[in-house]
Amino acid sequence: MRLANDVAGRLWGEPAAALAGRALAGLLEPAERTWEELAATVGAPVEMRARRPSAEPVPVEVALGPVGSLGRPLRLVAVRDVSARRAREVAIARSALRDPPTRLANRLAFEDRLRQAIGRAERYGGIVAVHLLDLDGFEAVDDRHGHRVGDAVLVALADRLRPIVRASDTLARLGGDEFALLQSDLRTLDGVGAAARRLLASLAAPLEVGALQLTIAASIGTALYPLHGRTPEALWEAADRALYAAKRSGGGIVLLAAPDPADGPVRAADEG
Repeated sequence: MRLANDVAGRLWGEPAAALAGRALAGLLEPAERTWEELAATVGAPVEMRARRPSAEPVPVEVALGPVGSLGRPLRLVAVRDVSARRAREVAIARSALRDPPTRLANRLAFEDRLRQAIGRAERYGGIVAVHLLDLDGFEAVDDRHGHRVGDAVLVALADRLRPIVRASDTLARLGGDEFALLQSDLRTLDGVGAAARRLLASLAAPLEVGALQLTIAASIGTALYPLHGRTPEALWEAADRALYAAKRSGGGIVLLAAPDPADGPVRAADEG
């Protein structure tokens, strides 16, 4: 780098004069492309990372101009800081995986983490638990108090459930009044039924929404990898069957799916 302006100085955190005379390749982190390959991409921005002496590297776009001549070879190099754009993209990606009202993971995020959990269990062994939770009689809350109160109840419920799950687990709102809990990397069945029962027990105290105090009950259907299936679809179906059976039994209970649908579900509480 023969010449550098003040913008480059601010980017690298050094005086522009200190950058002059230094090779640009030495100011950038090694990339998959060699400097010769980068030089062949004249005019096309290539994302790299700028090395800085006292801070984390920053993502930049580097674009090389064609070699000109003013009595000697001359090349213009444009380097643009794209860290703000990358941060916006990360924020947008994260928001796409969140349920807006409750700020829990949404169905897309839950399904992705379920696939990852099954993949780890296939490689290293272990148990994965899928708990589907559906509120009992929630339609009556919407009908009596309106959708705004209904949404506030869902937010209050999420705040009630969030602290009682492990940091490594995934609590999600799938849509409507349906929630889900994913327990991954389990080595034994200990705690599977207990986790589901904690979810139900957390609803024992009324939820306070404004001036209202509402008691909300729920039903849970639970399915386990590999007992009830080895694919996300199989676990969804098994948990959904158990949830349907729990609601049909009167609600307010946890049911564990049976290995074979013909066997009927059994109570997760019985699994300890």
